[in-house]
Amino acid sequence: MADGEIAPEGVWLEVCKCHGRKNSYQVFYRSFQPIFNGKKRKYVGMRNSKKHQAAAEAIERRDHLHSLSLQIKELQKYGQ
Repeated sequence: MADGEIAPEGVWLEVCKCHGRKNSYQVFYRSFQPIFNGKKRKYVGMRNSKKHQAAAEAIERRDHLHSLSLQIKELQKYGQ
């Protein structure tokens, strides 16, 4: 897994059609809580752009780290 940013906990990517533009879509980080300067979403970029890909990879890194953390906790139970 490549190095890079890690997405905030509890966010996902939301893809929305651009108003008035045929076949254009915007990508946002989305959250249940207002964690982006008091807002629940933050613009990432256009769909299939490098920024969109980087955001998807950041979420993948976060999920992978969460999985590793759970595995470490499980191993620590048996190591004590």
